[in-house]
Amino acid sequence: MRRPFSLTGPIAAFLVVLGSISAFADSITIGSSSTANAFPFGAGTGQFGVYLGQYEQIYAATPFRRPISIGEIAFQTLGPPRFNPPPTWSDTFTLSLGTTAASPASRGTKFLASSTPDLKPVFSGTVTVMSPGSSPFDFVVPLSTPFLYDPAAGNLLLDVVVTAVAEGITPFAAGFSPDTARIFLDLIHRVPTSDGTGLLTRFADTPVAPTPEPSTIALIGFGLTLAGGIWRRRWASRHAGPFATTNV
Repeated sequence: MRRPFSLTGPIAAFLVVLGSISAFADSITIGSSSTANAFPFGAGTGQFGVYLGQYEQIYAATPFRRPISIGEIAFQTLGPPRFNPPPTWSDTFTLSLGTTAASPASRGTKFLASSTPDLKPVFSGTVTVMSPGSSPFDFVVPLSTPFLYDPAAGNLLLDVVVTAVAEGITPFAAGFSPDTARIFLDLIHRVPTSDGTGLLTRFADTPVAPTPEPSTIALIGFGLTLAGGIWRRRWASRHAGPFATTNV
């Protein structure tokens, strides 16, 4: 008695091959949380005034181990707003990403947006945090279009233009790190300046199905052809009649 033929084995092998070419979401965190800073998202009042306008942060390419399709950027608030604030915190801004030859150690004191040819707006709108400081990386910026960043092309530039901010002050996790630097507005003199401080930042990858290598495509094709050939031969042997012969 012949055992019934099953495609379970070939299908399982095929799924293993497909699994080997799938990409999974990933994230990378850059910067330090050794101190706190309200620029640019947390300064809605205070002795220096409201932060409205441009802000840039440079991220060194070295922490990025590979190209990444950035689909989300998150920052971390450190507590509830101060100075009679509402229980939530919100900012309205435009955020753009690009690559730059400037580095955290060699950043200059002028905004870099005009000299960044591939600078691309990836978010424009309002971000609201319902309970600041209650969870890590709670200030989440979902990008309208993922940004494909290749560290081999240069360092990463984040450019923000804040147009509205809640009343009060909310501190954000920040600190000095060799992998970050910022260019920001001196609110007293209204001119750009820079230092080695940067907001702690988490970049989240988006799942992307990469184009398989030719060898992988050939392997998949071979597997499907083999499974199909075995199935046809088994089917023929079972339906050819009592006088048929088969080598299978």
